[in-house]
Amino acid sequence: MTKPMATIVQEYVPAYRAPLFEAMRDLAQSRDFELCIAAGEAGPQQHQRDDAARQFVPDRHVRQRELKIAGRRVVTRSLDEVYARSDLVVLEQARRNLDAYRALATRRATIGLWGHGADTTQQVGSLEARLLRTMTSRADWFFAYTDAGADAAVTAGLSRDRITVLRNSTDTATLRSHLDAITTDERTSFKRDHDLTNRTVVFVGGLDDSKLLPLLVEASTITAQRIPGFRLLIVGSGPASATLPDASWLKRIPHATGGSLALALSAGEALVMPGRVGLVAVDALTAGLPVLTTDYPWHGPERDYLDESTSVVTAQRPAAFAHAMISILQDADRRSRIRSAALAASAGLSVEAMAQRFVDGIGKALDA
Repeated sequence: MTKPMATIVQEYVPAYRAPLFEAMRDLAQSRDFELCIAAGEAGPQQHQRDDAARQFVPDRHVRQRELKIAGRRVVTRSLDEVYARSDLVVLEQARRNLDAYRALATRRATIGLWGHGADTTQQVGSLEARLLRTMTSRADWFFAYTDAGADAAVTAGLSRDRITVLRNSTDTATLRSHLDAITTDERTSFKRDHDLTNRTVVFVGGLDDSKLLPLLVEASTITAQRIPGFRLLIVGSGPASATLPDASWLKRIPHATGGSLALALSAGEALVMPGRVGLVAVDALTAGLPVLTTDYPWHGPERDYLDESTSVVTAQRPAAFAHAMISILQDADRRSRIRSAALAASAGLSVEAMAQRFVDGIGKALDA
């Protein structure tokens, strides 16, 4: 008897998602359905992030086109063969994917959506908000990143019993093993090679407008004047790279994963993200780092993993953010307390647990 097929469609597979899909492939082998990962290539805007998975091979390649309509990026994909072969198709909960509207209208397969649940990372107009709610309400199943996303899907009109909460995560087990394996000599060598000191803070992520880099640079300039040997290590690439100054206290690594990311995190006393905080919150908790951010209103849903015991929140002013950096760098006892709280908070976050929830949800969606 042929097993039903569940297909997850992605525009492209970023490096941080590859472990999730690998874990899901392993789990699906013992289930009564087949799992297919279908993906295309990173588009021009995504390509600037330089975060595509280099080793992961999707089960099916998706042909897609990226267009600009009224100044907004939209994507159209050729998915006829995917629908012809699939009983369940899981798409991103994203207005930009034009094929999602056709899928929800034609119902050629059971349609699942996965995503934030609501617009947490950007301000949108009432029409766009209504469009996302309508899209969500018409899905057969919703895979929410967090509990807040599940609540948003219910508000949109979806029944609670058709929602799976994934608890979105990075590969914490691998990151933790890399962190544990770092020797004193390795850390010393890494810091020497990158001209880092014991007064280093780290930024990790794509470099775009949502990260409030001008605020971070101005706050770091103030901090460098107050803290001898201060360093800001920026790990990441993106369209805003050109706006970074040539300063003695600013050090850069264009991209880091695995052991390189672990070394970068281990070299810092805090993670500084004045703008959008997303999945990097999981990495910071796993590394035991305080997260310094602002009251920026458009954080990712993973911001909810942080609380007063693991993060510091300031106003969106360079002087306020600089004060937070100076305070945390000068208070070793506070960093130690935050480290303990962060490591405890990270215990329930893992790709393995997320994969199990995703696979279980797929099984329920197929049964329903």
